[in-house]
Amino acid sequence: MHERTVGTAMRRIFFRNNLFAFLALLVLPILIMGSLSMYLLHGYIRKNLDKETEILLDQLVSKVDLITDQFNPLIRTVDIEGQSSYVARKLLDSVEMTYTDIFLLNDVKDQLASLRNAREYIHSINLYFVNSNDYYLSDTGKHSLSEDDGYWFDSYQENRYRTQSWTLVSEHRQLGGSSYTLLSMFHVLGNGEGVIVFNLRPDYLTTLITEGLAEAGHQLCITDEEGQILLGSLLPGADGERYIISTALSENTRWTLTLYSDKAVIFQVYRNVLFLILALSSLSLVVGVVLSVWLTQRRTRQIYAIINLLEAAQHNEDLPKLPEKQGPTYGYIIHQIVNAFLEHSYVKAQLDARKYKLKTAQLVALQAQLNPHFLFNTLETLNWKVYEFTNSANQANQMIENLSDLMRYSLGNSEDMVSLSEEVENIKSYLSLQKVRYQEKFETHYDIEKGALHCRMPRMLLQPIVENAIYHGIKPLERNGRIMITAKQKNGSLLISIFDDGVGMTESQKATLLASLDEDQPLHTDHIGLANVQARLRLLYGLSIAIESQPNEGTTIYIQVPQDGEAKI
Repeated sequence: MHERTVGTAMRRIFFRNNLFAFLALLVLPILIMGSLSMYLLHGYIRKNLDKETEILLDQLVSKVDLITDQFNPLIRTVDIEGQSSYVARKLLDSVEMTYTDIFLLNDVKDQLASLRNAREYIHSINLYFVNSNDYYLSDTGKHSLSEDDGYWFDSYQENRYRTQSWTLVSEHRQLGGSSYTLLSMFHVLGNGEGVIVFNLRPDYLTTLITEGLAEAGHQLCITDEEGQILLGSLLPGADGERYIISTALSENTRWTLTLYSDKAVIFQVYRNVLFLILALSSLSLVVGVVLSVWLTQRRTRQIYAIINLLEAAQHNEDLPKLPEKQGPTYGYIIHQIVNAFLEHSYVKAQLDARKYKLKTAQLVALQAQLNPHFLFNTLETLNWKVYEFTNSANQANQMIENLSDLMRYSLGNSEDMVSLSEEVENIKSYLSLQKVRYQEKFETHYDIEKGALHCRMPRMLLQPIVENAIYHGIKPLERNGRIMITAKQKNGSLLISIFDDGVGMTESQKATLLASLDEDQPLHTDHIGLANVQARLRLLYGLSIAIESQPNEGTTIYIQVPQDGEAKI
């Protein structure tokens, strides 16, 4: 009974510890990263919403202006001084139609009908000049004013001396009893002597202007100067709780465009991310519980196996067969038990040493595998973050790309041979970074034979020399400097020289430098880059660098390697 109680308490403790560990490893990071993502996403949406709404309103105003601007050529044609004005007034003043009048009427009718037929949102076009016969012209011919024309003629009589243009919404009934709506745009001709009326179909016009708005969570209402609704509808009760309301004015028509942006649609991505975070958290919780139960059972079996092992050892019985896989706790206890039965500590020391070396080798291999990937992934993330914050590539992006190229090149196997072309490209990436750092304090020139670009050489052989030229030659100058890199082939060798017009060295300084490069511990010198190059040339080819320098004139460093890059010693 006591053993059963102890076993139950032990399982409960194991389960609780395992569950807390999995919650900390799985759920907590998701909640933290999810909350941070939600905060950043919400801020990004709010930051860009006003700008996007302004751009959308400008596009809608442009659509309205584009539609109404299509009427301007016809208005100019039929205005008082237009070429069709005289013909239209003559036709309206004529009661009897001559053959010439019929020809002219068909010409005017075709002119109006061509615009109507080209635009499906145009219902009809009426053209009127003051005449004693109460006639008017339309895209269907010449007509007498009737009661059905009162909607536009009365509005013309009322407003022709008050304003140049206005808009009217009117309801009309068809023979079958159904009704339809017309949006009439008036433009007074001359000093009120005439008018041209464009009768538009609001449903077609609304579809044309608001295409794609509903899917993006927007609704549009267009009103005239007096607040009359022309297209769409006002949303009663719309406020900042559900909608974001923005307005814009069309200068051509004097129409006011009111845009209602539904927050529920705009923040849909925000809610989707929230749902995903909650789903992942729930899934992680379930996985944590399942794994905790499994590990609890596994550890409990291990504990009972250890107890059986101890009891067998205590009673001098044959030890039970140990499981092949052991957890850290179980393995530690087994180790202690086996250690009590071992007679020679030398075996233990050997096993511990082998285990330590194996773990160390695994750790070093893992670090070598992960660190470059972590570095490059971090640089790539920084590159996209900089691009995201500025919405365009800039000098920081170029610096990150150059640094990434430089690090990727430098982390390669130092024993690998590369072409001079690759080495020069690495130098260019390095110099691009240094020019930003030193604010264009120097310029670089290259004089490289075309055939020399394919020659092989040790990796990272030139960069330390260029760095030395910048730091010790160019940096102390009060003026801008110049670096010249030259390469050519000669007698089976690749000859490279790197010149800087910096402060230079005296003969004494040059002798001291050359002596420091030949020391047994060259890392103690200030010119560690040159010392590294010198050591590698000696090890690979048995060669040394050469230096020419004059005070205040500059320094040239010469290196020579076999053009195939193969080591000679």
